[in-house]
Amino acid sequence: MDNINFLVTSREQQHIRQSLVDFRHIRIEDEVSRVDQDIAKYIDYKLQMDPNLQWLDMNIKDHISNRASSKSMTLLETFSKLRTIKAIRQSLNQLPQDLHETYDRILARVSRADLESARRILLWVSFAVTPLTLEEIRTAIAIESSIDHLDEESLLRSPHDILDLVGGLVNVTSQGHVTLAHMSVKDYLLSTRIRDSQVTSYFALSADDSSSTLFQCCMTYISFADFKEGPAISSDSYLQRLRKFPLLRHAAISWPYYYRAATPSDNLTAAAMQFFDNENRKLFMSWVQTINADNPFSWDFYPRHATALYYAATFGLTNIVGGFIKANVELDLPGSRYGGTALHGAVYRLHVPVVQLLLDAGADVNKADFLNVSPLHTAATLGNIGLIESLLRFSANIKAVDDMGESPLDWALKAGQAETLSASSDTIRYFPEFHRRRSGMESSIVLKVEIGTDVLTEQELPNFSPWILEPEGRPTPNIGCAKLEPGVEKDAGSHGASECIIDGWTCL
Repeated sequence: MDNINFLVTSREQQHIRQSLVDFRHIRIEDEVSRVDQDIAKYIDYKLQMDPNLQWLDMNIKDHISNRASSKSMTLLETFSKLRTIKAIRQSLNQLPQDLHETYDRILARVSRADLESARRILLWVSFAVTPLTLEEIRTAIAIESSIDHLDEESLLRSPHDILDLVGGLVNVTSQGHVTLAHMSVKDYLLSTRIRDSQVTSYFALSADDSSSTLFQCCMTYISFADFKEGPAISSDSYLQRLRKFPLLRHAAISWPYYYRAATPSDNLTAAAMQFFDNENRKLFMSWVQTINADNPFSWDFYPRHATALYYAATFGLTNIVGGFIKANVELDLPGSRYGGTALHGAVYRLHVPVVQLLLDAGADVNKADFLNVSPLHTAATLGNIGLIESLLRFSANIKAVDDMGESPLDWALKAGQAETLSASSDTIRYFPEFHRRRSGMESSIVLKVEIGTDVLTEQELPNFSPWILEPEGRPTPNIGCAKLEPGVEKDAGSHGASECIIDGWTCL
Protein backbone atom coordinates (compact mmCIF):
# COMPACT_ATOMS: atom_id res chain seq x y z
CA MET A 1 0.00 0.00 0.00
CA ASP A 2 3.01 2.33 0.33
CA ASN A 3 3.08 2.94 -3.43
CA ILE A 4 -0.62 3.70 -3.79
CA ASN A 5 -1.87 7.29 -3.84
CA PHE A 6 -5.51 8.31 -3.64
CA LEU A 7 -7.13 11.39 -5.17
CA VAL A 8 -10.47 12.25 -3.58
CA THR A 9 -12.64 14.94 -5.16
CA SER A 10 -15.69 16.53 -3.61
CA ARG A 11 -17.77 19.63 -3.41
CA GLU A 12 -17.26 22.21 -0.68
CA GLN A 13 -19.44 20.68 2.04
CA GLN A 14 -18.78 21.00 5.75
CA HIS A 15 -19.06 17.34 6.75
CA ILE A 16 -16.71 16.33 3.93
CA ARG A 17 -14.23 19.05 4.83
CA GLN A 18 -14.23 17.96 8.48
CA SER A 19 -13.68 14.32 7.54
CA LEU A 20 -10.65 15.19 5.40
CA VAL A 21 -9.16 17.85 7.65
CA ASP A 22 -5.91 15.92 8.15
CA PHE A 23 -5.22 15.54 4.44
CA ARG A 24 -3.69 17.88 1.91
CA HIS A 25 -6.25 19.96 0.04
CA ILE A 26 -6.14 21.35 -3.50
CA ARG A 27 -8.87 23.86 -4.26
CA ILE A 28 -9.99 24.38 -7.86
CA GLU A 29 -12.33 27.35 -7.63
CA ASP A 30 -9.80 29.30 -9.71
CA GLU A 31 -9.61 26.56 -12.33
CA VAL A 32 -13.18 26.77 -13.63
CA SER A 33 -11.99 27.43 -17.18
CA ARG A 34 -10.00 24.21 -17.13
CA VAL A 35 -13.05 22.33 -15.86
CA ASP A 36 -15.03 23.76 -18.77
CA GLN A 37 -12.33 22.44 -21.09
CA ASP A 38 -12.80 18.96 -19.65
CA ILE A 39 -16.54 19.21 -20.23
CA ALA A 40 -15.97 20.37 -23.80
CA LYS A 41 -13.70 17.37 -24.43
CA TYR A 42 -16.38 15.04 -23.13
CA ILE A 43 -19.02 16.63 -25.37
CA ASP A 44 -16.76 16.34 -28.40
CA TYR A 45 -16.22 12.68 -27.56
CA LYS A 46 -19.97 12.05 -27.33
CA LEU A 47 -20.60 13.84 -30.62
CA GLN A 48 -18.09 11.56 -32.32
CA MET A 49 -18.98 8.26 -30.64
CA ASP A 50 -22.71 8.37 -29.87
CA PRO A 51 -24.58 6.63 -32.72
CA ASN A 52 -27.47 9.10 -32.33
CA LEU A 53 -25.13 12.06 -32.86
CA GLN A 54 -22.47 10.74 -35.27
CA TRP A 55 -24.58 11.46 -38.36
CA LEU A 56 -24.54 15.22 -37.84
CA ASP A 57 -22.29 17.38 -40.03
CA MET A 58 -19.41 19.30 -38.47
CA ASN A 59 -21.17 22.68 -38.53
CA ILE A 60 -24.02 21.36 -36.41
CA LYS A 61 -21.60 19.54 -34.09
CA ASP A 62 -19.62 22.73 -33.61
CA HIS A 63 -22.81 24.63 -32.89
CA ILE A 64 -23.90 22.05 -30.32
CA SER A 65 -20.47 22.01 -28.71
CA ASN A 66 -20.32 25.79 -28.42
CA ARG A 67 -23.80 26.09 -26.96
CA ALA A 68 -23.78 23.04 -24.71
CA SER A 69 -20.36 23.22 -23.12
CA SER A 70 -21.31 26.21 -21.02
CA LYS A 71 -24.65 24.70 -20.05
CA SER A 72 -24.64 21.03 -19.25
CA MET A 73 -23.67 17.64 -20.54
CA THR A 74 -27.29 16.63 -20.00
CA LEU A 75 -28.32 18.66 -23.05
CA LEU A 76 -26.83 15.95 -25.23
CA GLU A 77 -29.68 13.74 -24.10
CA THR A 78 -32.12 16.10 -25.79
CA PHE A 79 -30.14 16.38 -29.03
CA SER A 80 -29.64 12.63 -29.34
CA LYS A 81 -33.40 12.10 -29.60
CA LEU A 82 -33.94 14.55 -32.46
CA ARG A 83 -34.28 13.17 -36.00
CA THR A 84 -33.69 16.15 -38.31
CA ILE A 85 -31.20 18.99 -38.70
CA LYS A 86 -34.06 21.47 -38.57
CA ALA A 87 -35.28 20.10 -35.24
CA ILE A 88 -31.78 20.34 -33.82
CA ARG A 89 -31.37 23.96 -35.01
CA GLN A 90 -34.71 24.88 -33.46
CA SER A 91 -33.71 23.17 -30.24
CA LEU A 92 -30.43 25.07 -30.17
CA ASN A 93 -32.29 28.34 -30.54
CA GLN A 94 -34.59 27.41 -27.69
CA LEU A 95 -31.95 26.35 -25.22
CA PRO A 96 -32.69 27.38 -21.63
CA GLN A 97 -30.74 30.23 -20.11
CA ASP A 98 -29.31 28.20 -17.23
CA LEU A 99 -29.25 24.73 -15.70
CA HIS A 100 -32.24 25.34 -13.47
CA GLU A 101 -34.34 26.29 -16.46
CA THR A 102 -33.18 23.08 -18.10
CA TYR A 103 -34.39 21.10 -15.11
CA ASP A 104 -37.64 23.07 -15.03
CA ARG A 105 -38.40 21.96 -18.56
CA ILE A 106 -37.57 18.31 -17.88
CA LEU A 107 -39.87 18.13 -14.85
CA ALA A 108 -42.61 20.12 -16.55
CA ARG A 109 -42.88 17.29 -19.09
CA VAL A 110 -43.69 14.67 -16.43
CA SER A 111 -47.31 13.60 -16.75
CA ARG A 112 -49.71 14.01 -13.85
CA ALA A 113 -50.00 10.23 -13.46
CA ASP A 114 -46.22 9.93 -13.06
CA LEU A 115 -45.61 12.83 -10.66
CA GLU A 116 -45.35 10.77 -7.47
CA SER A 117 -43.15 8.10 -9.04
CA ALA A 118 -40.80 10.70 -10.52
CA ARG A 119 -40.54 12.56 -7.22
CA ARG A 120 -39.75 9.36 -5.30
CA ILE A 121 -37.08 8.44 -7.83
CA LEU A 122 -35.38 11.81 -7.42
CA LEU A 123 -35.61 11.58 -3.64
CA TRP A 124 -33.96 8.16 -3.52
CA VAL A 125 -31.25 9.01 -6.04
CA SER A 126 -30.48 12.32 -4.30
CA PHE A 127 -30.29 11.05 -0.72
CA ALA A 128 -29.51 7.32 -0.79
CA VAL A 129 -26.33 6.74 1.23
CA THR A 130 -25.10 4.26 -1.37
CA PRO A 131 -25.94 4.20 -5.10
CA LEU A 132 -28.88 2.02 -6.05
CA THR A 133 -29.60 -0.06 -9.13
CA LEU A 134 -32.65 0.43 -11.34
CA GLU A 135 -34.27 -2.65 -9.79
CA GLU A 136 -33.61 -1.41 -6.26
CA ILE A 137 -35.15 1.98 -7.05
CA ARG A 138 -38.11 0.29 -8.72
CA THR A 139 -38.71 -1.55 -5.44
CA ALA A 140 -38.01 1.45 -3.22
CA ILE A 141 -40.54 3.77 -4.82
CA ALA A 142 -43.28 1.15 -4.38
CA ILE A 143 -42.96 1.07 -0.57
CA GLU A 144 -45.93 2.50 1.30
CA SER A 145 -46.22 3.12 5.02
CA SER A 146 -47.67 0.42 7.28
CA ILE A 147 -47.46 -2.45 4.78
CA ASP A 148 -46.04 -5.88 5.60
CA HIS A 149 -45.44 -6.96 2.00
CA LEU A 150 -44.86 -5.28 -1.33
CA ASP A 151 -47.85 -4.86 -3.60
CA GLU A 152 -46.68 -6.14 -6.98
CA GLU A 153 -49.25 -3.94 -8.68
CA SER A 154 -47.45 -0.86 -7.34
CA LEU A 155 -44.23 -1.68 -9.21
CA LEU A 156 -43.28 0.04 -12.44
CA ARG A 157 -43.74 -2.30 -15.39
CA SER A 158 -39.99 -2.16 -16.03
CA PRO A 159 -36.98 -0.79 -14.17
CA HIS A 160 -36.08 1.13 -17.32
CA ASP A 161 -39.23 3.20 -16.93
CA ILE A 162 -37.19 5.13 -14.38
CA LEU A 163 -35.03 6.57 -17.15
CA ASP A 164 -38.10 7.53 -19.14
CA LEU A 165 -39.61 9.33 -16.16
CA VAL A 166 -36.60 11.43 -15.17
CA GLY A 167 -34.29 11.09 -18.15
CA GLY A 168 -31.79 13.92 -18.30
CA LEU A 169 -31.69 14.19 -14.51
CA VAL A 170 -30.16 10.78 -13.79
CA ASN A 171 -27.57 8.51 -15.37
CA VAL A 172 -26.77 4.81 -15.07
CA THR A 173 -23.12 3.96 -14.47
CA SER A 174 -21.25 1.09 -16.07
CA GLN A 175 -21.76 -0.79 -12.79
CA GLY A 176 -25.52 -0.37 -13.12
CA HIS A 177 -25.98 2.25 -10.41
CA VAL A 178 -28.30 5.20 -10.85
CA THR A 179 -26.75 8.58 -10.12
CA LEU A 180 -27.72 12.20 -10.61
CA ALA A 181 -26.65 13.50 -14.00
CA HIS A 182 -24.97 16.42 -12.25
CA MET A 183 -24.67 17.56 -8.63
CA SER A 184 -26.52 20.73 -9.58
CA VAL A 185 -29.65 18.58 -9.88
CA LYS A 186 -29.67 18.07 -6.12
CA ASP A 187 -29.04 21.77 -5.53
CA TYR A 188 -31.99 22.52 -7.78
CA LEU A 189 -34.32 20.11 -5.97
CA LEU A 190 -33.40 21.76 -2.65
CA SER A 191 -33.60 25.33 -3.95
CA THR A 192 -36.14 28.02 -3.15
CA ARG A 193 -36.62 28.41 -6.89
CA ILE A 194 -38.31 25.05 -7.30
CA ARG A 195 -40.20 25.45 -4.05
CA ASP A 196 -41.71 28.73 -5.28
CA SER A 197 -42.47 27.50 -8.79
CA GLN A 198 -46.10 26.92 -9.73
CA VAL A 199 -45.06 24.26 -12.23
CA THR A 200 -42.37 22.23 -10.46
CA SER A 201 -42.90 22.84 -6.72
CA TYR A 202 -44.25 19.30 -6.35
CA PHE A 203 -40.69 18.01 -6.79
CA ALA A 204 -39.14 20.25 -4.11
CA LEU A 205 -37.18 18.30 -1.50
CA SER A 206 -35.67 19.01 1.90
CA ALA A 207 -32.72 17.13 3.33
CA ASP A 208 -34.33 16.46 6.70
CA ASP A 209 -37.70 15.28 5.37
CA SER A 210 -35.95 13.12 2.78
CA SER A 211 -33.79 11.38 5.39
CA SER A 212 -36.86 10.78 7.54
CA THR A 213 -38.78 9.36 4.59
CA LEU A 214 -35.96 7.01 3.61
CA PHE A 215 -35.62 5.82 7.22
CA GLN A 216 -39.33 5.01 7.36
CA CYS A 217 -39.24 3.24 3.99
CA CYS A 218 -36.26 1.11 4.99
CA MET A 219 -37.75 0.29 8.38
CA THR A 220 -41.01 -0.75 6.72
CA TYR A 221 -39.17 -2.92 4.22
CA ILE A 222 -37.00 -4.81 6.72
CA SER A 223 -40.10 -5.40 8.88
CA PHE A 224 -42.02 -7.30 6.19
CA ALA A 225 -43.86 -10.42 7.30
CA ASP A 226 -41.34 -12.75 5.63
CA PHE A 227 -38.57 -11.52 7.92
CA LYS A 228 -40.62 -11.99 11.07
CA GLU A 229 -40.16 -15.74 10.62
CA GLY A 230 -36.49 -15.36 11.50
CA PRO A 231 -33.18 -15.72 9.63
CA ALA A 232 -32.86 -17.82 6.49
CA ILE A 233 -31.94 -21.39 7.37
CA SER A 234 -29.64 -22.20 4.44
CA SER A 235 -27.52 -20.62 1.73
CA ASP A 236 -30.22 -21.31 -0.85
CA SER A 237 -33.00 -19.81 1.24
CA TYR A 238 -30.90 -16.72 1.93
CA LEU A 239 -30.16 -16.33 -1.79
CA GLN A 240 -33.87 -16.66 -2.55
CA ARG A 241 -34.57 -14.00 0.05
CA LEU A 242 -32.12 -11.58 -1.57
CA ARG A 243 -33.63 -12.22 -5.00
CA LYS A 244 -37.18 -11.75 -3.79
CA PHE A 245 -36.30 -8.59 -1.88
CA PRO A 246 -33.75 -6.66 -3.99
CA LEU A 247 -33.68 -3.68 -1.62
CA LEU A 248 -33.02 -5.81 1.47
CA ARG A 249 -29.29 -5.27 1.85
CA HIS A 250 -29.53 -1.53 1.29
CA ALA A 251 -32.48 -1.10 3.64
CA ALA A 252 -30.87 -3.21 6.36
CA ILE A 253 -27.52 -1.43 6.29
CA SER A 254 -28.70 2.10 5.56
CA TRP A 255 -31.64 2.78 7.86
CA PRO A 256 -29.40 3.73 10.83
CA TYR A 257 -27.68 6.35 8.67
CA TYR A 258 -31.00 7.82 7.58
CA TYR A 259 -32.09 7.88 11.23
CA ARG A 260 -28.97 9.79 12.21
CA ALA A 261 -29.31 12.22 9.29
CA ALA A 262 -32.90 13.12 10.18
CA THR A 263 -33.84 15.55 12.92
CA PRO A 264 -34.48 13.47 16.06
CA SER A 265 -38.17 12.92 16.73
CA ASP A 266 -40.23 10.79 19.07
CA ASN A 267 -41.83 9.00 16.12
CA LEU A 268 -38.54 7.95 14.54
CA THR A 269 -37.07 6.87 17.86
CA ALA A 270 -40.21 4.92 18.76
CA ALA A 271 -40.07 3.08 15.43
CA ALA A 272 -36.43 2.11 15.99
CA MET A 273 -37.04 1.06 19.60
CA GLN A 274 -39.99 -1.09 18.54
CA PHE A 275 -37.80 -2.81 15.95
CA PHE A 276 -35.24 -3.59 18.66
CA ASP A 277 -37.86 -4.80 21.15
CA ASN A 278 -37.39 -8.35 22.48
CA GLU A 279 -40.85 -9.24 21.19
CA ASN A 280 -39.43 -8.81 17.68
CA ARG A 281 -36.40 -11.01 18.30
CA LYS A 282 -36.87 -13.11 15.14
CA LEU A 283 -37.24 -9.97 13.04
CA PHE A 284 -34.16 -8.48 14.67
CA MET A 285 -32.13 -11.62 14.01
CA SER A 286 -33.20 -11.61 10.35
CA TRP A 287 -31.74 -8.12 10.17
CA VAL A 288 -28.54 -9.19 11.96
CA GLN A 289 -28.10 -12.00 9.47
CA THR A 290 -28.56 -9.62 6.54
CA ILE A 291 -26.03 -7.02 7.64
CA ASN A 292 -23.45 -9.73 8.42
CA ALA A 293 -23.91 -11.75 5.23
CA ASP A 294 -22.69 -9.86 2.17
CA ASN A 295 -23.13 -12.94 -0.02
CA PRO A 296 -25.12 -16.20 0.15
CA PHE A 297 -22.05 -18.17 1.23
CA SER A 298 -21.79 -16.16 4.47
CA TRP A 299 -25.46 -16.63 5.34
CA ASP A 300 -24.50 -18.39 8.59
CA PHE A 301 -21.88 -15.84 9.62
CA TYR A 302 -23.88 -13.96 12.23
CA PRO A 303 -23.89 -14.04 16.07
CA ARG A 304 -26.85 -15.85 17.62
CA HIS A 305 -26.12 -13.94 20.84
CA ALA A 306 -26.46 -10.53 19.13
CA THR A 307 -27.88 -7.75 21.29
CA ALA A 308 -29.83 -4.70 20.25
CA LEU A 309 -27.61 -2.50 22.40
CA TYR A 310 -24.47 -3.69 20.62
CA TYR A 311 -25.83 -2.82 17.18
CA ALA A 312 -27.34 0.47 18.30
CA ALA A 313 -23.94 1.43 19.71
CA THR A 314 -22.09 0.20 16.63
CA PHE A 315 -24.24 2.35 14.35
CA GLY A 316 -23.89 5.37 16.62
CA LEU A 317 -27.58 5.64 17.51
CA THR A 318 -27.07 7.81 20.57
CA ASN A 319 -30.75 8.33 21.35
CA ILE A 320 -31.47 4.62 21.07
CA VAL A 321 -28.54 3.71 23.31
CA GLY A 322 -29.80 6.27 25.81
CA GLY A 323 -33.21 4.60 25.72
CA PHE A 324 -31.68 1.21 26.47
CA ILE A 325 -29.73 2.67 29.37
CA LYS A 326 -32.91 4.17 30.83
CA ALA A 327 -34.52 0.74 30.49
CA ASN A 328 -31.67 -0.74 32.57
CA VAL A 329 -30.55 -3.26 29.97
CA GLU A 330 -27.37 -5.22 30.68
CA LEU A 331 -24.52 -3.14 29.30
CA ASP A 332 -21.75 -5.72 29.07
CA LEU A 333 -23.30 -8.65 27.23
CA PRO A 334 -21.41 -9.95 24.18
CA GLY A 335 -23.09 -8.84 20.98
CA SER A 336 -20.68 -9.23 18.08
CA ARG A 337 -19.46 -12.37 16.35
CA TYR A 338 -16.35 -12.34 18.51
CA GLY A 339 -18.08 -11.41 21.72
CA GLY A 340 -17.57 -7.67 21.64
CA THR A 341 -19.76 -5.59 23.92
CA ALA A 342 -21.64 -2.43 23.04
CA LEU A 343 -18.58 -0.49 24.18
CA HIS A 344 -16.39 -2.45 21.76
CA GLY A 345 -18.76 -1.59 18.92
CA ALA A 346 -18.92 2.11 19.70
CA VAL A 347 -15.13 2.30 20.07
CA TYR A 348 -14.47 0.47 16.82
CA ARG A 349 -16.77 2.81 14.89
CA LEU A 350 -15.38 5.91 16.64
CA HIS A 351 -18.75 6.93 18.07
CA VAL A 352 -17.25 8.93 20.93
CA PRO A 353 -20.59 10.30 22.28
CA VAL A 354 -21.92 6.74 22.54
CA VAL A 355 -18.70 5.60 24.21
CA GLN A 356 -19.06 8.35 26.79
CA LEU A 357 -22.73 7.53 27.32
CA LEU A 358 -21.94 3.88 28.01
CA LEU A 359 -19.04 4.68 30.31
CA ASP A 360 -21.11 7.17 32.29
CA ALA A 361 -23.81 4.52 32.66
CA GLY A 362 -21.32 2.04 34.13
CA ALA A 363 -20.23 -0.13 31.21
CA ASP A 364 -17.20 -2.25 32.11
CA VAL A 365 -14.29 -0.53 30.37
CA ASN A 366 -12.14 -3.66 30.68
CA LYS A 367 -14.70 -6.25 29.57
CA ALA A 368 -12.88 -8.30 26.91
CA ASP A 369 -14.36 -10.20 23.98
CA PHE A 370 -13.98 -13.93 23.31
CA LEU A 371 -10.37 -13.34 22.21
CA ASN A 372 -9.58 -11.26 25.30
CA VAL A 373 -9.48 -8.09 23.23
CA SER A 374 -10.47 -5.07 25.32
CA PRO A 375 -11.99 -1.82 24.03
CA LEU A 376 -8.61 -0.17 24.66
CA HIS A 377 -6.92 -2.69 22.35
CA THR A 378 -9.22 -1.55 19.58
CA ALA A 379 -8.93 2.15 20.39
CA ALA A 380 -5.14 1.90 20.39
CA THR A 381 -5.16 1.16 16.65
CA LEU A 382 -7.45 4.03 15.65
CA GLY A 383 -5.37 7.07 16.56
CA ASN A 384 -8.18 8.99 18.26
CA ILE A 385 -6.68 10.61 21.36
CA GLY A 386 -10.04 11.72 22.74
CA LEU A 387 -11.38 8.18 22.54
CA ILE A 388 -8.34 6.69 24.25
CA GLU A 389 -8.41 9.31 26.98
CA SER A 390 -12.09 8.61 27.65
CA LEU A 391 -11.30 4.93 28.22
CA LEU A 392 -8.28 5.68 30.38
CA ARG A 393 -10.25 8.07 32.58
CA PHE A 394 -12.50 5.15 33.40
CA SER A 395 -9.53 2.93 34.36
CA ALA A 396 -8.99 1.04 31.12
CA ASN A 397 -6.17 -1.41 31.76
CA ILE A 398 -3.27 -0.43 29.52
CA LYS A 399 -1.48 -3.67 30.46
CA ALA A 400 -4.33 -6.04 29.52
CA VAL A 401 -3.28 -8.79 27.11
CA ASP A 402 -5.29 -10.63 24.48
CA ASP A 403 -5.11 -14.34 23.63
CA MET A 404 -1.86 -13.70 21.77
CA GLY A 405 -0.31 -12.06 24.81
CA GLU A 406 -0.38 -8.61 23.23
CA SER A 407 -1.23 -5.39 25.07
CA PRO A 408 -2.90 -2.24 23.71
CA LEU A 409 0.59 -0.81 23.23
CA ASP A 410 1.52 -3.79 21.06
CA TRP A 411 -1.57 -3.18 18.95
CA ALA A 412 -0.73 0.51 18.71
CA LEU A 413 2.81 -0.29 17.55
CA LYS A 414 1.54 -2.57 14.80
CA ALA A 415 -0.94 0.09 13.66
CA GLY A 416 1.65 2.86 13.73
CA GLN A 417 -0.22 4.63 16.55
CA ALA A 418 2.24 4.20 19.42
CA GLU A 419 2.69 7.96 19.83
CA THR A 420 -1.05 8.46 20.18
CA LEU A 421 -1.34 5.89 22.95
CA SER A 422 1.76 7.19 24.72
CA ALA A 423 0.44 10.75 24.61
CA SER A 424 -2.71 9.59 26.37
CA SER A 425 -1.13 7.27 28.93
CA ASP A 426 -0.90 9.97 31.62
CA THR A 427 -4.62 10.72 31.47
CA ILE A 428 -6.02 11.60 34.91
CA ARG A 429 -8.50 9.05 36.20
CA TYR A 430 -11.14 10.67 38.34
CA PHE A 431 -14.72 9.56 38.26
CA PRO A 432 -16.62 9.09 41.53
CA GLU A 433 -19.90 9.28 39.58
CA PHE A 434 -18.90 6.17 37.65
CA HIS A 435 -18.10 4.18 40.80
CA ARG A 436 -21.24 5.35 42.51
CA ARG A 437 -23.39 4.13 39.63
CA ARG A 438 -21.55 0.83 39.39
CA SER A 439 -21.79 0.09 43.12
CA GLY A 440 -25.10 1.74 43.91
CA MET A 441 -23.42 3.35 46.92
CA GLU A 442 -22.46 6.89 47.77
CA SER A 443 -18.75 7.60 47.45
CA SER A 444 -16.46 9.00 50.09
CA ILE A 445 -14.74 11.69 48.08
CA VAL A 446 -12.72 14.83 48.43
CA LEU A 447 -15.28 17.58 48.76
CA LYS A 448 -12.86 20.47 48.93
CA VAL A 449 -9.17 21.11 48.45
CA GLU A 450 -7.70 24.46 49.52
CA ILE A 451 -4.48 25.78 47.99
CA GLY A 452 -3.74 29.09 49.65
CA THR A 453 -6.81 31.18 48.99
CA ASP A 454 -8.00 28.97 46.10
CA VAL A 455 -10.68 26.37 46.74
CA LEU A 456 -11.16 23.47 44.32
CA THR A 457 -14.55 21.76 44.38
CA GLU A 458 -15.29 18.20 43.31
CA GLN A 459 -16.29 19.46 39.87
CA GLU A 460 -12.99 21.30 39.47
CA LEU A 461 -10.79 18.47 40.69
CA PRO A 462 -10.54 16.71 37.31
CA ASN A 463 -8.53 19.71 36.12
CA PHE A 464 -6.25 19.48 39.20
CA SER A 465 -4.50 16.18 39.88
CA PRO A 466 -6.90 13.75 41.55
CA TRP A 467 -6.97 9.98 41.15
CA ILE A 468 -9.38 7.23 42.14
CA LEU A 469 -7.79 4.38 44.09
CA GLU A 470 -9.23 1.18 45.47
CA PRO A 471 -6.69 -0.13 48.03
CA GLU A 472 -7.00 -3.76 48.98
CA GLY A 473 -8.83 -4.44 52.22
CA ARG A 474 -10.54 -1.05 52.37
CA PRO A 475 -14.32 -1.59 52.81
CA THR A 476 -15.36 1.65 51.08
CA PRO A 477 -15.62 0.87 47.33
CA ASN A 478 -15.04 4.42 46.22
CA ILE A 479 -12.29 6.67 47.51
CA GLY A 480 -11.56 10.16 46.23
CA CYS A 481 -7.87 10.95 46.47
CA ALA A 482 -5.83 14.04 45.81
CA LYS A 483 -2.09 14.31 45.92
CA LEU A 484 -1.57 17.19 48.32
CA GLU A 485 1.45 19.39 47.93
CA PRO A 486 3.21 21.08 50.89
CA GLY A 487 1.08 23.76 52.48
CA VAL A 488 -2.20 22.35 51.15
CA GLU A 489 -5.00 22.04 53.66
CA LYS A 490 -7.65 19.36 53.40
CA ASP A 491 -11.26 19.18 54.48
CA ALA A 492 -13.15 15.89 54.65
CA GLY A 493 -16.52 17.59 54.69
CA SER A 494 -19.44 15.85 56.37
CA HIS A 495 -18.81 12.30 55.14
CA GLY A 496 -16.66 11.49 58.14
CA ALA A 497 -14.25 9.46 56.05
CA SER A 498 -10.99 8.48 57.67
CA GLU A 499 -7.67 9.54 56.23
CA CYS A 500 -5.20 7.11 54.69
CA ILE A 501 -1.90 7.59 52.91
CA ILE A 502 -1.22 5.43 49.84
CA ASP A 503 1.97 5.99 47.87
CA GLY A 504 2.00 9.67 48.73
CA TRP A 505 -1.72 10.17 47.97
CA THR A 506 -3.98 11.49 50.71
CA CYS A 507 -7.39 9.79 50.51
CA LEU A 508 -10.43 10.96 52.45
